[in-house]
Amino acid sequence: LGTWAHELGHGLAALALGGRFDTLELLPNLGGQAHIAVSSDLEYALVSAAGLLGPSLVGGLIIILGARAKTAPGLLLALGVCLLA
Repeated sequence: LGTWAHELGHGLAALALGGRFDTLELLPNLGGQAHIAVSSDLEYALVSAAGLLGPSLVGGLIIILGARAKTAPGLLLALGVCLLA
């Protein structure tokens, strides 16, 4: 799940900067790779940094939503669906 959040951070940043997010690969060795395309070195640097922010943002969101009785069941369902997928 951490690798997925990391690579998704790269991909979403590329999309936010007007680039492309072609594929996300999760490898059996727990590694991964986001196939992206951006148009400048600055955009590439921002996309690279977003990989480090992805797991932190997802983890923070899980903590916030999991601590509330109204949102915890939906969070658990969403995490279960992600793990099954």
